[in-house]
Amino acid sequence: MPVFGNDAIPPRYKAGMAIALTAALLPVISPIGPVAAPLTAGAWLWTVLHESALGLLMGLTLQIVFDGVQFAGHIFGMQLGHSLASVIDPHTQVDTPVISVFYQSIAMLIFLGLNAHHWIIRGLAKSFELLPPGAMTLDGSLATRLVELAGKLWVIGVERSEEHTSELQSL
Repeated sequence: MPVFGNDAIPPRYKAGMAIALTAALLPVISPIGPVAAPLTAGAWLWTVLHESALGLLMGLTLQIVFDGVQFAGHIFGMQLGHSLASVIDPHTQVDTPVISVFYQSIAMLIFLGLNAHHWIIRGLAKSFELLPPGAMTLDGSLATRLVELAGKLWVIGVERSEEHTSELQSL
């Protein structure tokens, strides 16, 4: 999750937030079917793998949006001639152009200012209602859709940089 998945946050705090979120969402989770049957070791492992995959897909989808914003900043910085001015990105610990880090920071501030992190938590709670634990199945169409979303990262970045370039040229 953006902001909370940052490398600057110590792992102990991340684990504490995960446990607190799990405890808060526990009343939302309903068992599969009218009466939950005891799971065997194999079924338990399979359910944990499916739920982990779903969580990773949700996080990756959100991260694609923020990566699109960072990519737009990278292209915009290159067009302005700031591609050589770079800093160590606090989120990824990688040498990144200044405009790119600026765009990503603004996107994070907007994300937090709109309380979008609350939307994510509500969406997570709703996902337990729509898709109870153990009800998800992994198939090829899910992987195909994920690849399509990742490909749209480039489209998001290029469209945003073109918008800013045209605004700059009009000044």
